[in-house]
Amino acid sequence: MSKKNLKLFLKYLSFTAIFYLICGFQTSFWPEIIPFLPAPALWIIFIVFISLRWPTTPTLFYIYFLGFIMTLFSSIPLKMSWLGLICLYGISWIFKKRFNSSSLFTFAVTCSVSYLFYVVCFYLISMWLEPRPTSALFLDRTLEMGLIFLVSAPFYVFLNKVDTYFKDTEIWSAQNIQSNSFDQGEF
Repeated sequence: MSKKNLKLFLKYLSFTAIFYLICGFQTSFWPEIIPFLPAPALWIIFIVFISLRWPTTPTLFYIYFLGFIMTLFSSIPLKMSWLGLICLYGISWIFKKRFNSSSLFTFAVTCSVSYLFYVVCFYLISMWLEPRPTSALFLDRTLEMGLIFLVSAPFYVFLNKVDTYFKDTEIWSAQNIQSNSFDQGEF
């Protein structure tokens, strides 16, 4: 195994471990510390980050893998997880291709809008596929969207440090056709 491939493997392994920690914190630790607030969907920030920063093809397969992991931490069926995540990737991809801004505020807004879009898509998919659809929970979803906006900046800084530590421009730039401010890490 070459040094480049080993670095890419360690990057995927590290990001998978971080995803496990994020999901564990959200489902187990948050309700014990702050029981009066709904836990924000921290995994959304993670998915949006890799959707904006990584090349398209490996990201799609990796997101499907993360969707499988997410089912271990929740009662979401795999079909709902995968359909919701592909919708989430789609809105993140639109932000990636359409907006050229390089600020933490833009990333926070992207995470919040992506969460809102994900919730709407998840609700519609649930009404379509499940005999007992999920409930809307308007107040909880609004609070979660606000919390995602607040915590997305520190999460971005942390994930960006991990991403740049494993950055290997030869492997990743060969897969990128177009580059923009999200791909260049100018947040």
